[in-house]
Amino acid sequence: MNRVKNRIYQKTIALAGIIQAAALVKELANNNRTSENYFETSIASIFKINSTSVEDVFNGRTDDVPELALGLKELHQLLEQKFAPGKELIRYSLEIIALQRRLERNPKIASIISERIEKLTPQLASCSVTDQSVITALATIYKENLSNLGRSIQVTGNRLYLENPYNVHKIRALLLAGVRAAMLWQQVGGKRWYIVFQRDAIRSTARELL
Repeated sequence: MNRVKNRIYQKTIALAGIIQAAALVKELANNNRTSENYFETSIASIFKINSTSVEDVFNGRTDDVPELALGLKELHQLLEQKFAPGKELIRYSLEIIALQRRLERNPKIASIISERIEKLTPQLASCSVTDQSVITALATIYKENLSNLGRSIQVTGNRLYLENPYNVHKIRALLLAGVRAAMLWQQVGGKRWYIVFQRDAIRSTARELL
C-alpha cells in the first residue's frame, strides 16, 4: 500500500469509527436496539489505547475491518448521496468531532478520563466490555467529564427510549466511543476540510473495505 493510499485508508477507518458510534446512538434513540457486534466493537475501542494500527482499534486487520462495516456502509452512503439524507447522523458525527477538539484543549479533563478508563480496564478480565457494569461506568465517565465540556450533544429520538436509564447509559458510552474515534481521526491527520476535498477517495476506500 503506497503512502498516499495508506493515509486515506487510515482516515477512512477513523471516520467510519465516528460514524458507527453515531449510527448506533441513532438506533438506540429511535428503535431501542443496536447491532450487538458493532456495539461491542465501538465500546471495546475505548480501551484500545496502545493499539499499533487504526484497524486494530476496531478489532480488524490490514484491509479487513468486518466489525466496522456499519460505519463504513453509512459513511459510503452519506458521501454517495452528497450529504442530503442522514442529517441527524451527520450532526452527531460533527458534534462528536467538535467535542473531541474541546477535550484536546483541556488536558486536565483528558487525563482524568484516561485514568478512569485505565482503572476500569482490569474489570474486563472477568466480564465483557458490554457488561452492564462496564457500560454504566463508561456512561458516568462521559457524563461527569464530557457532557458539560462546552455545548453538550443533544440526542433526539423516541422519548420512551430516551427515558430508559440503561438506554441512556448505552448512548453515553457510545458517545465516549465516538470521541475515542475522533481522537484517532485527529491523530492520523483528519481535518474537516479533508472530507470535502478527499470525498471521492474516502468513498472509494470505504467501498473497498466493505
